[in-house]
Amino acid sequence: MFKFIRYLILAAAAPFALAQVAPTASLTGTVTDPSGAAVPSVKLHLIQMETGLERFAASQSDGHFLFSQVPAGPYSLEASASGFSPFKQTGFRLNVNNTTTLNIPLVIGSVGESVSVSAEAEMITTQSGALSQVFRSASSDVQHRGLIRKFSAKFSESSGVV
Repeated sequence: MFKFIRYLILAAAAPFALAQVAPTASLTGTVTDPSGAAVPSVKLHLIQMETGLERFAASQSDGHFLFSQVPAGPYSLEASASGFSPFKQTGFRLNVNNTTTLNIPLVIGSVGESVSVSAEAEMITTQSGALSQVFRSASSDVQHRGLIRKFSAKFSESSGVV
């Protein structure tokens, strides 16, 4: 009987545990000028191309920026700073549980000029030497349902569980 109660409590808590896991990614990089010096206070605008989700940030005094815990998917990044041409990178993908590095080389220019890059960025993992492969699924909801089905099947196979 005690085993049954323990399984019942685990079954009731499972959906809440699954809800805590969010498929997110991070984007980091450094903004530099043509000489390679860091550019602080650059306004950054990250846009998820599928949903229109927008995030804003600014580069730090060392030129570094970080967008953390953003949903995975295809993105566009815009950067602007006084005395530099606007920068835009489109068509890159942020992958689940991965930190992508995208360095931004600003070009000296006026507001009327812009630098636009529309090629897919290389997925570089600079934090480790590990190789990774991305598996895409139709829906994370399907994954959650599959886990719950497996969890439910485990209970039905247990002795004394009705």
